[in-house]
Amino acid sequence: DTLTNVKEAAALINKYLTTNKANIYIYGDYDSDGVNATYIMYQALVELVEAFEVNANVYYHLPNREEGYGLSMDWCKAIDKTNALVITVDNGITKKEEVEYLYSNGVEVLITDHHKPQPGQTPDCLIVDAHLNDIDNVNACGLCGAAVAFKVIAYLYDAYNYDFTFIKKYVAHVGIATIT
Repeated sequence: DTLTNVKEAAALINKYLTTNKANIYIYGDYDSDGVNATYIMYQALVELVEAFEVNANVYYHLPNREEGYGLSMDWCKAIDKTNALVITVDNGITKKEEVEYLYSNGVEVLITDHHKPQPGQTPDCLIVDAHLNDIDNVNACGLCGAAVAFKVIAYLYDAYNYDFTFIKKYVAHVGIATIT
């Protein structure tokens, strides 16, 4: 739990994982880091939904370059907002307007990112970002977006006593994202 807000992020995700008819949306990015972060978050949450035997839905969206970078307002308007959680991976740290829209429509938002937040530009929601721990302002501990997503999932697995051995299969995706 060395990342700021990782404990709170795990609790928020667990709330939706253990709620029937919840909608969990993962919004990724089109680069290698974003694709791997999306895979880690999506696959781990699908496994947990199956393990908890709840009727929760897990979806992901990987935008194409024409959609632009980061959480898009068009996508936010298109999702089913009933009992919903949106998790961004490798993006979202600058998307104030989109987060405000989601919250105004009853959707909770968790941002997991590794890009540097700008003062006054960050959304008002739960954020796990490596830069929040980077007191020396040195490359945010070297973490990519997939590593941040992995740390959130690893904490979730550990905190809620899910078989932690399953998390090891995601390490390769963190490595690929880090290298690329």
